[in-house]
Amino acid sequence: MMPRYVLTAKERRPPGRKVWYDGIGWTLLAFNAHVYAGTKAMRRAKHAAQLVADLDDVTVTIETAPPAKKVTRRNPQKKVARTRKNPGRRSARQVQLARAVKLYRDFRGDDPREVVTVKLPPTPAAMLTVGEVTGIMYRTKREGQVDQYVHRFRKHARPTLAATPTGKHLYLLGGAYRVTEKGIEDA
Repeated sequence: MMPRYVLTAKERRPPGRKVWYDGIGWTLLAFNAHVYAGTKAMRRAKHAAQLVADLDDVTVTIETAPPAKKVTRRNPQKKVARTRKNPGRRSARQVQLARAVKLYRDFRGDDPREVVTVKLPPTPAAMLTVGEVTGIMYRTKREGQVDQYVHRFRKHARPTLAATPTGKHLYLLGGAYRVTEKGIEDA
């Protein structure tokens, strides 16, 4: 174990109590003392003692510091404490899922058969701007029938079509539109 040292002195005014150097000034609390430790601890302690003695005009002594307390880890396996959630409040994910199911019901006129979690790739910092989207054509099943739909965006509502740098994913950026029970509607 490496040696550890502290600087002490006697108070000049009565009652002459023992004081410890805390790195800035003198303190009556031993546990606040600055500890000089490591390979050059004694040299650093002597240097500090000389500086402090010159500044404060006191006789400084160098003492061996008490051994450091053994630190015991309270959570050695780094287990995360589970917090209890308020059963009356829904998480943001649950709220989004409920909205998506409601929109599905309104749009399709049917309940979803299953809910699938899809992992989306991270949105890239830079994308290729392909151009302005003038319309979208899509096929979907509504109220039991499969139909093909075309939505033409008004000029003020047109989003921008962008592609990832790899060219594998497309994004609709901006625009003034919403998906409602009627389909895509310009705002």
